[in-house]
Amino acid sequence: MGMPDRDPELAADHLARTVLDLARPADDPSAVLQRTCHLLTRQLQTSAALGYQAGLRQQLTGPVATEPRALELARAAVAGAPGPAADCLRSGRRQPWIPLTHPIARLRWPSWAAQARAAGYAQVCALPLTGGEDVVAAVTLLRTAGRIGGRPRSAAAAKPEHAPQTRGVVPGVDEAAWRRAELIAAAAATGLLAGRRLAEAHATIVQLEGALTSRILIEQAKGVLAERHRLTTGEAFTLLRRYARDRRIALRDLALQILDPQGPPRAHAIAPEP
Repeated sequence: MGMPDRDPELAADHLARTVLDLARPADDPSAVLQRTCHLLTRQLQTSAALGYQAGLRQQLTGPVATEPRALELARAAVAGAPGPAADCLRSGRRQPWIPLTHPIARLRWPSWAAQARAAGYAQVCALPLTGGEDVVAAVTLLRTAGRIGGRPRSAAAAKPEHAPQTRGVVPGVDEAAWRRAELIAAAAATGLLAGRRLAEAHATIVQLEGALTSRILIEQAKGVLAERHRLTTGEAFTLLRRYARDRRIALRDLALQILDPQGPPRAHAIAPEP
């Protein structure tokens, strides 16, 4: 079954608050992803969760986990032993629940699956955190041997190890719990994506401000050279650019030297050729 109502964070009266909080632009993506992993683990009653951010070309970056042995698996995936989360980031689709001894697991993630089995895990699935068409992160869910939905399974409930997973959802978890988990994942994706876009916008603003500052400094340096040597602004810029190129100095740095009364003497000795 899903998370009991007495849980203060995921009870019905707190779920909306949790979702709204996750959906805010993420200042710390790792912290948001870590929290999401814990929430999904508790909501879906799995043994552990691993989280990864999507890097360039959908590579796994920023691994987090809910427990130390799971974190070792997350780091192994980043270091070159990809697991189901890598497939998730590439495809943007949920990876169905599968035993780690299944031939598919052994074929697709041989090293990672072996490490997961050695750590005591028996089954795995993964889901992407998507915002529109953007896959911003992925979470891998793990179960230890002999457990369904976080509880020891009874002999009557046990299924053959290689039985197909027909629903692609965590076995032993009701539909309401899964819907809440999907809501949490969607909210986290919204927050991560908004945070990423804000960071990109801030970086663009910083670049534009830097370019504007450089332009102003260069214009001022042109004015100094034009007045000093009775040149047109075009001639002053040609002189400035040639001097900077010949001495491999950035135009902005040369402009600063010209405008600084205490700057290098050579900067104040710039003059057109006779």
